[in-house]
Amino acid sequence: MPSTLAQLRTRVREKVDEDTAAFWSDTVINNQLNEAYRYYWAFILKLHEGYFNTTSQISFDANSAGEYSLPSNFFKARLVSRNLSNEKVPLRLFDRYESALSLNVSYSTYDLPTYRFRGSKIVFEPAPNFSETDAVELEYTKLLTALSASVDIDSDFPVLAEDCVVSRAVI
Repeated sequence: MPSTLAQLRTRVREKVDEDTAAFWSDTVINNQLNEAYRYYWAFILKLHEGYFNTTSQISFDANSAGEYSLPSNFFKARLVSRNLSNEKVPLRLFDRYESALSLNVSYSTYDLPTYRFRGSKIVFEPAPNFSETDAVELEYTKLLTALSASVDIDSDFPVLAEDCVVSRAVI
């Protein structure tokens, strides 16, 4: 079972031999723990890119002009695929040299649009002119959420790496 921020803070205090806050405040220890989480989160991503992946469905709306909001915990796209007849067909990333071509192509439910990212949105080109539920599946790496409240817990972070996080926070 993953540890809460309060439990991790207690483990750090045990290692620095300070059972109650005297020299090191809870805020300082929380910052050290979050920095250690970021360090090992990036390390785990290098070793096993798909560890923190999740999926989200995007439903087409004919009135959206092809722009759809990304999930709030989006960090990096791994795969964008179109759901056609119960099969996932990968979509291509938009190439800026295709813009003139994409404006002249009519769009149907079986065409495969290209995609690109603009700020916190994903843009499909050409824009779909129809509505469809769960038309595209976005597989992405989740953003690391900083632990702030004592009861916060990161259920996706491997329990075996918590010792490394505590040791790095102590150093």
